[in-house]
This record gives sequence, structure tokens and C-alpha cells, in this order.
Amino acid sequence: MKRLIFANALSLVGAVFLWLSCTTKNKGRVHFYQMLQCSVLVVSQLVFGRPSGAVAMGVACVRNGLKYLGIYNAPFTSVLLILTLALGVYFNTGGVLGLVPVLAGSFFTVAVYRARSLRTLKISMIVLLSSWVIYSALIYDFVGLVSNGVALVLNLLTIRRTGVGFSAFSEKK
Repeated sequence: MKRLIFANALSLVGAVFLWLSCTTKNKGRVHFYQMLQCSVLVVSQLVFGRPSGAVAMGVACVRNGLKYLGIYNAPFTSVLLILTLALGVYFNTGGVLGLVPVLAGSFFTVAVYRARSLRTLKISMIVLLSSWVIYSALIYDFVGLVSNGVALVLNLLTIRRTGVGFSAFSEKK
């Protein structure tokens, strides 16, 4: 029980960074806050006993750091995608459930590279967060469930507040 409480406490720390990433209007800060969030959630996933989640968060931390530094490119995308899939599957101890963070991380690794605007990034985050809401519920990460759910709503509100629509993937900017 203490382990579950500690893992949820770590998720709460990660949630603060997640919420900051969802409310910022600066694309660079989105990646910075997500990098901090992922670094905390690596430990949280290990405490939950979910190594595939820890791998997904570790690779995501690197991805977000590279994006924040402005050096995330096609070769990095390919390497991180392969690492997410290979290590995530290798360290998966949770069956199909353990593949949720691997697939979500893989999607977002490509989406971050392809995103040319804050709107596209936010919509990609909505897809990612939807996956993590389901995963968090199934592993009893109650703080993660609530924080990802709140982040999902914050992203939706930010998109609405900035007056952008959902045709993000067809834009050229």
C-alpha cells in the first residue's frame, strides 16, 4: 500500500509539470515542462512495477529535451521510435496493457516531429492523454488518471480559448 501511495505522490509531481505544459501558449515551454514531467514519471512507473511505462517515459524525456533544444529531427525521431518500440516490448511485463504506453509514446514521438504548430501539438497531446487516462485507470494510478484527465480538458480549453479548430493535421504552417 505504501508503494502505491508513493507512486501516486510521484504522479502528482509529474501532474504539475503536465498541467503547465497544457496551459502554456509557447511551444518550446510545452516540451520543457513535458521533459520534467517525464523524468518524474520514469520513477513513478518503476514504483508501480511498470517497466514498459518507465521506458516510454524515459524515451519521451529524451525526445522532449531534444525538441526543447531545437535539435529534434527525422533521424532522432526514427531512433527514438525504434527505442520506444523495442525496449517497450522487451521490458513489457503487463501483456496488452503494458503496450498502451509503448504505443502512445510511439505515436507522440512521430507527432512531435510532424507538429508544425501549437495547435497540432495540442491535438496530438489530446490523443496521447486519452491513452494515458485509460492506462492510469487500469494500473490504479489514480493521480495519473485525474491529472491526465484534467490535462486533457486543459488542452481542449486551450484550443478553444485560442480560437483554433481541429483541422490541425491539414495545415501547412
